[in-house]
Amino acid sequence: MISHWLTEVGNNTVVFPFLTLDGSLVPAADRPERVIYKGVTGIGAWFDGARGEPFGVSTFTDIHDGATAITTFSQYQAKIGLLMDLYYLGAKWGSVLIHDVSLKEFRTVASVVGGITVTNGNPGVLVYADWKLETLPS
Repeated sequence: MISHWLTEVGNNTVVFPFLTLDGSLVPAADRPERVIYKGVTGIGAWFDGARGEPFGVSTFTDIHDGATAITTFSQYQAKIGLLMDLYYLGAKWGSVLIHDVSLKEFRTVASVVGGITVTNGNPGVLVYADWKLETLPS
């Protein structure tokens, strides 16, 4: 069962399914900006509105073969600079800007159990990727 995925904004069709999505997701929020004046004791805080902060997550998914794994990673990279909707634990987290995606590893396995695209018992390739995302205000 897929728990985490990315879709096109406003569309619930899964584009990139993930077996795992690890990292600290950062929501868009109205965070204080510190204001410090020389010679003045203490600090001030400005609130300029809700915005996200870039954060990193790691994913992996199963793919049938090496050529398709390379194509899948190329499709990840084609989304750099674009917005997608992120679903985490089956629920919509929000729209995210994809700052970057890097390949961590392709791992060939003799038998996949509990995969998304590879049926149980068949060989496949696991695609591990690191993403830099930013949640946008809704």
